[in-house]
Amino acid sequence: MKYLLSLIIILNLGFSQDTDDVGEVVEDVVEAVADGVEAAVEGIADGVDAAVDAIQDLTDDVEPMEPIAPLEPMEPIAPLEPMAPIEPIFQETDQQENEDEKVEEEDQEKDDLSFDEFTFREDVVIDSGEVSETNIRIIGGDLTVFGTVNGKITLFGGDAALKNGSVLNGEIITIGGNVYREPTSTVNGKIIENNLSEGLIYRETDKEDAIQGTTEFGLDRKSDRSHQSWIHSKRRVLQYNRNEGLLLTPFNERWDRHSKSNFRLNWSAGVRWRKGFAPDYAGRATFEKNFFENQNLVLYTSLFKEARTDDGYRLPQQENDWASFLARQDFYDRWEEQGWEMGGGLNLFRNIRIKGRVVSAEQDSLPVWNMYSVFEKKRLLRPNLVLDPSSVNYSEISIMGKSTHYSPLSTGLAVFLQSEFIQADGDSSTVFKMDYGKAIQRNLALIVFNWEFSEGLVFRSRLMVGSAGEALSSHRMFTVGGLGSIAAQPFKLQQGNQMAQLNLALFLTPTFTDGDWLISFFVDGGRAWTGSSWDSGWISDNPKLGISSAGIGLGNGDLDDDLDVMVNIAKPLDHDGPIETTLRFNFSF
Repeated sequence: MKYLLSLIIILNLGFSQDTDDVGEVVEDVVEAVADGVEAAVEGIADGVDAAVDAIQDLTDDVEPMEPIAPLEPMEPIAPLEPMAPIEPIFQETDQQENEDEKVEEEDQEKDDLSFDEFTFREDVVIDSGEVSETNIRIIGGDLTVFGTVNGKITLFGGDAALKNGSVLNGEIITIGGNVYREPTSTVNGKIIENNLSEGLIYRETDKEDAIQGTTEFGLDRKSDRSHQSWIHSKRRVLQYNRNEGLLLTPFNERWDRHSKSNFRLNWSAGVRWRKGFAPDYAGRATFEKNFFENQNLVLYTSLFKEARTDDGYRLPQQENDWASFLARQDFYDRWEEQGWEMGGGLNLFRNIRIKGRVVSAEQDSLPVWNMYSVFEKKRLLRPNLVLDPSSVNYSEISIMGKSTHYSPLSTGLAVFLQSEFIQADGDSSTVFKMDYGKAIQRNLALIVFNWEFSEGLVFRSRLMVGSAGEALSSHRMFTVGGLGSIAAQPFKLQQGNQMAQLNLALFLTPTFTDGDWLISFFVDGGRAWTGSSWDSGWISDNPKLGISSAGIGLGNGDLDDDLDVMVNIAKPLDHDGPIETTLRFNFSF
């Protein structure tokens, strides 16, 4: 310290002074510093004593605190379980990375599933009890659902139909098509219809927790069009009429290796039971070769023994059976054909079918038996057709077309065109070499047009035109009058080789009547005559030769055009005839 002060003094005083003077100065400075330090220490001690006295004075004024109660003894803490050995940090990091990678893979699988679609270029059917979990894309085909859809199905140019009992928990999207629902179908998911003519329609409902069905959707399943023959249709098990009696057809078989073969054998066999006649059999066997998935082209040959009629347009066969059983009325005229035929069919755009065939058969009349009925037991039955047993060869081409999901109470169009060439009596050649110049031609055109011009109001029309050669056999003549033709007129009042008929009706559906009532106002008119050709001028020159009627129909039905029963009340317009009341299980046409 002494030397440090000496250095400072030297720096301040400079180097011009003597060393002795410097030493004296240093000693004086040291003594002064020592005296200052002692004075400072004494001052600090006095300050501390004063502070202590002040604190004691303050504490004397404060009341003493109450004694603190002793703390209760704590329960002994259970010894901790030994911890598992801690793995090194780098091992935990690897495990976490593995879990993260696994989660990413699962998320990626879910993302891939949404883009992993199965594509079909045909109709797709999901049967009852089946569950479709897969994303499906259908191009140019229709979707029919009887089971459950949990996935996403997209249709391009096709329609989707949700049948009774079906459940939609997923999503159905149609582009250029529509989705049709039956009454008891359930929609818990989404329906998106993008129709080019109707714009974009979007519907969504909340999903339910319950998912019905247990099986998965079979991706290799073919559509209805691919495994149901439209050449050899399935016969009804029971039929009842005045010619065949009770026709029981228990056998309706299809053999094609469970729809895996392009070859198919369809056969139907039944027996006719008529009181007073020996049991007789009826049936058909058809061998087909199908081309393409949806039977767009079919070649076939058949052996058959069955009844034939030209009256199928008047009323459905099932309704005719009920009329026979309940009221002893049969509105079909039949004859029997037994022989063979061969031909082909072309199915275009799902709704247009063209069928051509050549037939060689034996024709004969069918007897009329005294059939049983619940009511009108004494009603006289109409006599049978006059027909001598004979051999007949003919060729036929038919064109059938209708709009998608055709329904009587919605806008739509149905067309049936048929042309036959029946071998002339003097021509003894085979069916393949018959003389078409001498053959008798029989043509029929039937067009039905429905127009829903306002919601719940439907205008319906049916036009029938028939024309044939003058040598046409009597049992193939065209007829007008009676049920299914001109109401309130005698059955088949007019007949001839030329025919024209028009039916018009205005329907007020339950949507319009705000309930279950279905009301129709209808007008019928037509004529049949014998002439060399069909001539509209001949009709206008002979206006009094036609027959006509008008009436009203009352019935009940639901919004899905499912008609239960209808009562038609009609009266002739061409003369003052009686009012006729008929009970129908169907529309008038």
